[in-house]
Amino acid sequence: MRRLIVASAVLAVIVMLTMGASEEPVKAPFEGAYLITGDLDRLLEPGAIQVTGFYNPTCTNCYLFHKYSDGLFASFGDKISMAMHPYMHKNEGEEAVRLILVAEKHGKQGEAMAALFEAKFVSQVDIDDPEIVGFVAQNLELADQYAAERDGEYVQQRLAEAKRLAEENNVHRTPCFFIQHVLQINSGTCKCQGDTMPQVVEQTINNLIEYRKTKGIQP
Repeated sequence: MRRLIVASAVLAVIVMLTMGASEEPVKAPFEGAYLITGDLDRLLEPGAIQVTGFYNPTCTNCYLFHKYSDGLFASFGDKISMAMHPYMHKNEGEEAVRLILVAEKHGKQGEAMAALFEAKFVSQVDIDDPEIVGFVAQNLELADQYAAERDGEYVQQRLAEAKRLAEENNVHRTPCFFIQHVLQINSGTCKCQGDTMPQVVEQTINNLIEYRKTKGIQP
């Protein structure tokens, strides 16, 4: 009886190993420097391609990406739908992020991000300092809004949303982009820095557009 039990256990292990060995790895739909993080069927969902990015205004690679990606996303027009969210390691860059979110509410997100990158990486001042951030807000003509809304409901909701999305998508570095919720691109997946990452993101989106065409989905 004992021999029968042992033999059954060994057979079960062999079956499990065989099943594991027979599982094929997920095949990438096209070449590219990305990590597959979800169901590839989502790549074929109709409508605009969803592009989700995570940034931090104190991040060198985010600054380089911003500097070398001018007009990148606008060039795709309505073929893509863009959403950007802050990501913070602990509280790094939080004060600057709060200004960006206030600016976002008032339609000046791009201007605020550019001004803060300029302050951090060109003027080399501390954009974690509330006084410095307040000065940037004043130059953006957002001083009153920043003072009144930096702790407001909109900012708090956006911070909570960004934290939830970062945790759900296992974001640990910036800049980080998700194409159609499935293809992740960051400096680790493309083995590149922020100055060359725009080319990778652009090529990935173009490759996805062509792939979708082969499946009958027009941009």
